[in-house]
Amino acid sequence: MIDIIETWSDLPSEVKVFILISLVALCGALLFVIFLFSSRQVKNSLKQKESVLRSRFQGSLNVIMLMESSDEEPAASAQFYLSQLQKDMGESRLAKQVMTDQLIGLKKNLVGASADSLTNVFRKLRLNAFSSGKAASFSWSTRAQGLFELAQMDDKDSFERIKSNLHARNVTVREEAFMALVKLDKDSSLQFLNDYHAPLSQWMEMRIHQHLSNSDKRKLPDFSQWYNHSNLDVALFALNMTKQFRQLNAVQKLIALLDDPNKSKVVLTIDTLGDLDAHEAANPVSSKMLEFWDNDVLSRRIAKTLGKIGYAENHWKVLSGYLTHPNYSVRFEAAQSLYKSGNQAKYILNRANSEGSLTTILMHVEDPLLQS
Repeated sequence: MIDIIETWSDLPSEVKVFILISLVALCGALLFVIFLFSSRQVKNSLKQKESVLRSRFQGSLNVIMLMESSDEEPAASAQFYLSQLQKDMGESRLAKQVMTDQLIGLKKNLVGASADSLTNVFRKLRLNAFSSGKAASFSWSTRAQGLFELAQMDDKDSFERIKSNLHARNVTVREEAFMALVKLDKDSSLQFLNDYHAPLSQWMEMRIHQHLSNSDKRKLPDFSQWYNHSNLDVALFALNMTKQFRQLNAVQKLIALLDDPNKSKVVLTIDTLGDLDAHEAANPVSSKMLEFWDNDVLSRRIAKTLGKIGYAENHWKVLSGYLTHPNYSVRFEAAQSLYKSGNQAKYILNRANSEGSLTTILMHVEDPLLQS
């Protein structure tokens, strides 16, 4: 020991520093290996516990679902298995989470009485309170998980709690709350949109459209009620849904929107009128030619829409006016609309090309491979 101390003291300071750094690095590496090994052991142990719990729960759940679907089985028998599940769970958060995940997983593949029986189990085991507690967490990921669970298990009593998260700062929580309300809104009224003032992403729009597509079309809301919503995202969403679900009763309100100061709404309104084949809107749309002449996007939309809903010579004259527009895409759209509108419109188009200024455009318009 004395020799080691003497040897150490005789070493140059640079060597001492190098040895100390090496020892620290070695200790750090050993601690890291121990940490990884411990984490692996903990994860494996947790997985084993979850597997045991799932197997234990599954037997009771199978019996309960069979009893719920049979009118002959006494309620006392089902209560026995519910009590057994409650006993197996105890107060363990892990067990409650495993049970919740298991119920959600099973419910995804079931409908009717079997699915309803799982919803009843969720409530009777007071797992709705467990998920509600997570929905009130300060952790955004835990809160989002709680909202998801309440929606998946159709916990209608949590509607107001979920609604309070529509204005959460975290976008994941906000979107999860939004989609939860859509799922719980069995009448598809979407009335919670009245109070929604946050952004509405394309993902959210697609999810809502998917949900509404699977709903009773007779229960769809009148989307025109949100055309003048203070949240532009909601107003544009309403216009999109009007187009997707062809709500022809909204045509007059759409025509009124042509005077809206927001150009994004006007663009989508013109598109919607065209897709709805609203021929009664042809005059109001064509009357906007001069007002929007300097706006290339709106001019192009008018030209395209008049090709769908225009039916009179004055509409084709408006289109022929666009043939001299400074923007190529507007000229092209006008030429294509005239070409598709019949022989009389084609005559106007060919006359406008008397000097050959539209020859290139006409070559594209007349090419069958480029027809949409």
